[in-house]
Parts: sequence; C-alpha cells; structure tokens
Amino acid sequence: MKKTKLKAAVLTLLIITSLNAQAYQNEPDGFRGIKWGTALQENEAEMSLVESGKTTNYYQRKDDKMEIGAASLERLAYGYTGNQLSTVIISTEGYDNQQALIETLKAQFGRGYKPNRYMDTYLWQGPTTTIYLNCKSVRSSCSLIFSSKEMKDKEDAQRKAQAESAASDF
Repeated sequence: MKKTKLKAAVLTLLIITSLNAQAYQNEPDGFRGIKWGTALQENEAEMSLVESGKTTNYYQRKDDKMEIGAASLERLAYGYTGNQLSTVIISTEGYDNQQALIETLKAQFGRGYKPNRYMDTYLWQGPTTTIYLNCKSVRSSCSLIFSSKEMKDKEDAQRKAQAESAASDF
C-alpha cells in the first residue's frame, strides 16, 4: 500500500513538473544540508535503506529530526537515483500536522501555486527544486515531495532513451 501511494505521488509530481519553472522565495538546492546530486557514499554512514525501487532507492537518515516547524513527520525518506540524491519524500498524519506543514511551507517558500481552491494541494516550482504538497482532508494526511529539477531531467532522458531502444521489441 505504501509503495502504491509513493508511486502515485511520484507520478503526480512528474506530471505537474512538466509546467514551466518559476522562481519562488528561499528555493533550496537540496534538503537538510545534502545538495541535489550528492553521491550516496558521502552520507552512507548515516543512511539506512528503507525501500528499494527500480531506479530509486529510499533511505532514512539516522537521528534525523522528524519535524518541520510544528508538524510531526511520519516518514522522511531520501531518494537516491543512480546513487545521487534526487528526491525527498515526507508524510504526515493528523489535522494539526497538516495545517502546521501548510503554514510552515507558505512561510518559508511563499504561497505557492494551488490548482484547486477546494483542495490542499500546492506546488512550488523553480529552476533548481520542485516542491509538491498534497494533503487529503478526509484522512488528514499529507505527502510532501522535494525534487531536483536537474536529476528529474536526467531521469526523463534515460526513460526516453529506454523507450526508444524498446522499438526493436516489436
């Protein structure tokens, strides 16, 4: 179930990030001191594998602070694609954490783009980092994704090359 949610969240992010990048305030170049593209080997001693995927492996960082502002985090995973930091996936549970997370992100990065005024879904997209927040009101849960634009572009190019080379399969 968690893998399905994670895949759906990443797929949604990939679709949304096809929009043009616009700067937002305080755009990060990584997450909690680890820059996008940093090799896993540089932080391997403090990471433990929590999920292995086809192209991306997810790790938890030992002694990582499980809070953002006043929001308590249920999950915080660092995604390494090709052994380079490419994405960070965060989840929360509970109404208070949902509201605290939304307010903290707005305070740090600005209002963001909200495609539907009835849903708590936000997007901050810049030339370096895309941030996507999707909160479910009924369950009071949120998924937050920080993603490197450069790493995503590399992944897209690899997927395209794989798809083109598959033409001989027909």
